[in-house]
Amino acid sequence: MKNQKKYKKCSLAIIVIDKDKFLLQLRDDKQNIKDPNLWGLFGGSIKKNEKPIKALTREVEEEINIKVYKIKKFCKIFYKKDMMECYIYIININKPRIKLNEGQDFGYFSFEKVISNKVFSKKTTNYHQVTHTTLKAINKYYNIYYSKK
Repeated sequence: MKNQKKYKKCSLAIIVIDKDKFLLQLRDDKQNIKDPNLWGLFGGSIKKNEKPIKALTREVEEEINIKVYKIKKFCKIFYKKDMMECYIYIININKPRIKLNEGQDFGYFSFEKVISNKVFSKKTTNYHQVTHTTLKAINKYYNIYYSKK
């Protein structure tokens, strides 16, 4: 049997605010993390023996201090280059009170702004790109839920 490398697993949330904005996190500017200093979805790594949805609820609560109960499974995205398997979920909520515990900034952005791949942070006073995973997931979400309207 061949020695196969295991994919790292993560759970990420497309958090939809008031039906037309996406809540994103500006990731920390630390070189020891994946996608530093880029806008991305909230979520994170799945611990050993942890279910993806449990990891998502844990990560969202850790990162922005919100307990979520209504979560919809959306898709999986694989990245061979990074050996990553990402479980993507959808959370629809009204504008919540956010207490940012991880990352540099957060914001509510339209689909057009996200896919422009140039999103402004009030805290850093700079434009930052969006992670590849975020672009792919939000594009897929938009194509399924909005392109038919």
